Order: sequence, then structure tokens, then C-alpha cells
Amino acid sequence: MILDATDRANGLVASSRNGSNFDESINVRANAGTYFAEVSRFSGSGTVTYDLDWSATTPNSTLDFNNLLPKEFELGDLSGDIARTGFISDKNTADVYHLSLGSFEGVNITLSGLSNDADIRLIRDFNRNGRVEVGEEIARSINSGITSDIISNIKDAGDYFLQVDQFKGSTNYTLSFDHFTTFDA
Repeated sequence: MILDATDRANGLVASSRNGSNFDESINVRANAGTYFAEVSRFSGSGTVTYDLDWSATTPNSTLDFNNLLPKEFELGDLSGDIARTGFISDKNTADVYHLSLGSFEGVNITLSGLSNDADIRLIRDFNRNGRVEVGEEIARSINSGITSDIISNIKDAGDYFLQVDQFKGSTNYTLSFDHFTTFDA
């Protein structure tokens, strides 16, 4: 959880409580100030190890995607069409999906069903450090308003991260992965 240290009356800013061993992620738009991150065990006993990482971005910029890559939603190897629904808001400004494509596979990705503006970008974490660095963003779609965002014709085998990012306001969304086969070598 993230706690606001500059104004004790504000207290808890945001928290994440994923089940199992999935990565936790808190993406929140907050005012400048001092914040504390608290990590606590959900249940059980014994030693727990974890990595804690954070990132700050400029609000309301077309370049303000989070540069951290938690595996919040694991899609695995795409072998057919799938769709996922989600919700982003000021308390959870981004969702991150992890997926992979095999040889002779491709995907078209569509973000739709928006009531406020959201965007998507596709990343390959070539050095596997969990951060987006220069040359790792493959594509992005930042259409304004509630217009669907589309990333088309991704055909290289490998692991990918797809980020859904709030631009303004809260919105439900539908994320569609349209799988296809290709024999282009």
C-alpha cells in the first residue's frame, strides 16, 4: 500500500491485494510529496523475499506510461483469440498483461468499450529487467477520447507485455487479442 506522508489526514492513497503469487502493482496519479510504501504478508509464516521497484511519470503527458513491467495478468502463449475486461481509474491507472507468441503466430490487439480515454502500448523486455528501456517499446496506440486503440500485425515470436493506461477519467475496457497464423519466414 502507498501512504501519503505529507498529510497524515490523507493516509492510504492506494493498495493492491492480488491473490496467489502474482506480481502486485500500484499505479496511481498523486500530487508531489513524500509517500511510503508498505509491504505486508497476507497469510502464512516463514521467510518471504520480494523485489520492490517504483517509477514516477509526468501526469497527462502522452509519454507518461509506467516504465515498470509487473506480470499482473498472465495470458501465456496465445494459441487462439482471447478477450479480457478490466477497469482503470485514478486509484489504478494501469494494467499490465504478459503474453507470448510462438513461431508462425501473430496477433492484433484492440482496446475498446471505453467511457473515458485510455491507451495501450506493446513492449518486449529484451534484457528481462522488468523495466521499459529505449528500444523495447514495439508499438503504441494513443487515440483520443473513447475511440478504440489498435496495435496490428505483431508477428515476431517471443514474450511481450501489453500495458493499458489511463489517460483521463475512470473506464471499463475490453482488450481483444486476435490470434492468427503466418508462414512468413
